[in-house]
Amino acid sequence: MSSILILGGGPAGLSTALHFAKLAPHLTDRILLLEKAHYPRHKMCAEALVADAEVILERLGLDVSEVPHVDASAAHLDFAGKGLEIRVGRRKTLRNADEEKSTDISVNQRPAPHILRVIRRD
Repeated sequence: MSSILILGGGPAGLSTALHFAKLAPHLTDRILLLEKAHYPRHKMCAEALVADAEVILERLGLDVSEVPHVDASAAHLDFAGKGLEIRVGRRKTLRNADEEKSTDISVNQRPAPHILRVIRRD
């Protein structure tokens, strides 16, 4: 009988294990997930989930709104002198820190009630 070995218990590894458990429940007792780090561990993303991640988790039967969290209605990200500002609604603003201008981009999506949901992993 074969086993499924998943190396790494981060978001990708855990998601893979959960997908296997949902799609092939008869293999659940054959899944081994190995992680070298200790939990909980702090993440560079400030432990925030974007709406797309929440959709994936909901499809796996997990409701992150059930755990303590803080919703953020805006986010500002900087990298190499360029910035991206995202707010609840239908517009995203790109800003270049070296210049005094910004560009609004309309997106065709339903506004979410929050941009990020910050969840303590412990």
